Amino acid sequence: MALDFPNSPSNGQQFISGNTVWQWDSAKWIAVGPAQARPSNPNKLLNPFMEIDQANEGALRTVGSATYLIDGFKAYYTTSAGGVGTGQRSASGPTGYPNALQINNATAASSVAAGDYYTLVQLIEADDMLDALFGTANAQPLTLSFWAACSISGTYYVALRNAANTRTYVAPFTVSTANTWQLFTLTIPGDTAGSWVNSGNAPSIGIWWTVACGTSNQTSTLNQWQSAGSLAGTGMVNTFMLTAGVSFVLGPCKLEVGSAATPMLRQSFQQELARCQRYYEKSYAPGVAVGAASISDGNTLAYWASGSVTAASGGASIPFKATKRSPATITMYSPTTGASGRVRDIQTGADVTPSVSAGTNSFYWSATQTTGANIVNLQGCWVADARL
Repeated sequence: MALDFPNSPSNGQQFISGNTVWQWDSAKWIAVGPAQARPSNPNKLLNPFMEIDQANEGALRTVGSATYLIDGFKAYYTTSAGGVGTGQRSASGPTGYPNALQINNATAASSVAAGDYYTLVQLIEADDMLDALFGTANAQPLTLSFWAACSISGTYYVALRNAANTRTYVAPFTVSTANTWQLFTLTIPGDTAGSWVNSGNAPSIGIWWTVACGTSNQTSTLNQWQSAGSLAGTGMVNTFMLTAGVSFVLGPCKLEVGSAATPMLRQSFQQELARCQRYYEKSYAPGVAVGAASISDGNTLAYWASGSVTAASGGASIPFKATKRSPATITMYSPTTGASGRVRDIQTGADVTPSVSAGTNSFYWSATQTTGANIVNLQGCWVADARL
């Protein structure tokens, strides 16, 4: 029986069918070994196939400090010279993969000061890095695999840093041909020194992809751990930040414990969404933007009174679909106007301000009607944010 291989595969892409691992060698699929002999380690990265974007739903964002572009990934654009960065989920992933994450230099900076930089980063929760044992004598190696393309060829950098930014491992990767997808694989030795958070819900490690960086965050010490918070190598050429209209695209990626790369295996959309909802959850359906004027995706609270009511209140407890990393910050939205920090009093046709309290498994909201009526009907959409 013919195997259902992926369409238009990329060189080196792997596919598991039954008990066999197949790999594309630029011309054909070849069997490279039994699947049970080459297990795929869990991917430490959240949303590694760039398909979930609950907060923005593909909308273009202007990048500032810690701007989330999709679930799990945020960008930093620090400049004192007039540059403007933007980013969004892209449908231009490498062949065989639908999605990627693109950052752009929309407006060129006139210079790159010592403290300026442009990076993509994902922070990983400490409990997810427990088996790496960093900061101990038994620290394990990590392998980072990622697809990348850039409209300017050259050398860029990826850095692994601890939460305190006092330990860093900086490695170069070279985009040899502009606008061409390349697969990069880096093996990083375990760090036996330094201070690492290895358990709990705080950040443990950050993976930083750097396309421009001033001298304050550069280092001449590459491919080894050091006591610093550097992001790039000494003498980095910062053409990217100095050129308008250029783009860097990060494709599917994987961080795993071990000294060898294993296949990037995609979970179902629902499984990955559940992982993302530990950090960010919304009442809106997938594909519906936050703040949309849509009562069908919100939570409705109806309170009935037997007679005329003056300034009546009602409240509701809303369970989360996934336990949050920490007590969430709740933002409510009027489903009628989309106004932030408001819910809708349907009876009086006005937005009112709710009171909110939240934990890790649920939150409670309430609001008071502005005028009397026989029915109190309050409606609100919401976002719960517990991101790192």
